[in-house]
Amino acid sequence: MDEESCDCWDKIEILVENANVLHDEIKQIFSELDNIEEEDLKLLNEIKNLKQQVEIAQLELANVEPCNENCEAYLTGMAINITDDKNLEDIMEKISNATKESRQVYQIFLEHKHEMEEAKDGMDKYYHAKANCTAAELGFIQMLWAGVYSLLKEAKDLYYKVFKYHMDFKTVAIDCSQDLLADLYGIIKAKEHGYCSDKVKNVYEDVFHKK
Repeated sequence: MDEESCDCWDKIEILVENANVLHDEIKQIFSELDNIEEEDLKLLNEIKNLKQQVEIAQLELANVEPCNENCEAYLTGMAINITDDKNLEDIMEKISNATKESRQVYQIFLEHKHEMEEAKDGMDKYYHAKANCTAAELGFIQMLWAGVYSLLKEAKDLYYKVFKYHMDFKTVAIDCSQDLLADLYGIIKAKEHGYCSDKVKNVYEDVFHKK
């Protein structure tokens, strides 16, 4: 109206350019979300397959004792069905990168493992319970991840200790089952008030009836 030049069109062009950039960014975000969803589905299928293999192994283990001369070959074949070529490590790495919750739990487990190694007090079941309690306190999803990691860890330990380091199968199997009981105890104790270090301090007495 004052016969001054107007830069409205320039501003509109800038807005259009910004809108186009934003549109491309949104498309990229949706593309990434699709990829994440696809990876999660693949991961879920891998975990389901592993669960089925472990369940089959549990049924087969019922027929192991008394071991005959083919016991070692039988167990070796069973372990190969559960995992080979670092399959468990690959799955654990994938799930540790899958969500924020899984990374939280994985970090908690590493921290408590380091704490146990530093203490060297022979109280490994206490640290198992404490790690699971700490993770489960964070929420329901973290509790589920704690259960998954615990199962994978014991499957990995059983395989490596027996077939890599040739430790006694029965001794290792009992220790792994006790670890899982301590893990479950920690998850249950997470619902109580207080610090996990106090809530699980009686794990040996409550779970294994040892003072």
